Amino acid sequence: MLQRPMSILVQADAGSGTRKLLDTVLSLFPEDEFLRCLARRAPHELDQAHIGHKILMVGDAPGSDAAAIALISQRIAVALVLGSTAAELDHELQSRCWTITLDESEEHTERIHRLQRFQHTLDGVTAREECRRLAGTLRNAQRLLASVPVINPYVAALTFPTNHPRYRQDHEQYLTLIDAIALLHQHQRPRKRQLLTGDSIEFIEATLDDISLANQLTAKVLAGSSNGLPPQTRGMLRRILELLKHKRQTQPATQTFGRRELCDHCGLSLTQIRFHLLRLVELDYLSVRGGRMGSQFLYEARFDLDAPERSNQLGLIDVDRLRRLDPAHGYDPNLAGGDGCEPSSVTPEKAVA
Repeated sequence: MLQRPMSILVQADAGSGTRKLLDTVLSLFPEDEFLRCLARRAPHELDQAHIGHKILMVGDAPGSDAAAIALISQRIAVALVLGSTAAELDHELQSRCWTITLDESEEHTERIHRLQRFQHTLDGVTAREECRRLAGTLRNAQRLLASVPVINPYVAALTFPTNHPRYRQDHEQYLTLIDAIALLHQHQRPRKRQLLTGDSIEFIEATLDDISLANQLTAKVLAGSSNGLPPQTRGMLRRILELLKHKRQTQPATQTFGRRELCDHCGLSLTQIRFHLLRLVELDYLSVRGGRMGSQFLYEARFDLDAPERSNQLGLIDVDRLRRLDPAHGYDPNLAGGDGCEPSSVTPEKAVA
């Protein structure tokens, strides 16, 4: 329904459940709205008229990155959904998709185990049937959605970072996300009309609630992306921080750790962590303090363990401040500089100020 649909890349270690997640998400969409593509098929073998405005799931296999990039480059209105277990992804593909990582923590694994055990009980079987019924209702509700233009009356007041070239693509994805949220709520929004050269165009408007939700999702996906670390490597850095803070309980001044310690802490193999350690050393987050002439590999943290983690560095607009200036949410003239102006005179420029 969107002119430029969003594309999503789910990245996780092998065995983390990437395929299960993708299959579950796709099961919530009408069957005629998504396709599965063999990764080794060349993009020109796909019927472009058939895949337009569809969700296309591309498998994780050799050639999948090139196929996905080619489809996006051809400006086909298709939403790509990809899953990958690769530690390092094609940079061009990453710049054209939003990368989502799975929660690979021990706590989340325990939650999955509880759910798996629950599914083998009578209540679990009942809940599974109820989920199937609700999923059918959701699929039917989506069939009631129509393709209608979305107008964002607050677009001039929105802010987005400019300190990295990839944010040019991300900004377009951010605006598309707002449109998608508004489009999903089209039956809860009034339809408006505007005369245009003798014809009338029907549209809906994005609301501040749409922007607020888009800001939350964008901050989760893009926070920390400006430091040059892939999402999985950022996750490894957080685990290293957890390990060192745990060691400080008995060794207050420690800044070092070994490979075996990290493997035991994360529950991962040396093969899984080696790439991330190398990347962190190259970017000066860690330095090697051992590993030569048969000695133990030791790594030293070159960052402040006590520095607070900045979870949102994007600088997106504060929707709550914008909401107070919006007449649809209760206009207060005192918040607009005390000049007593009418609600209609509240401009995006004033909102930014």
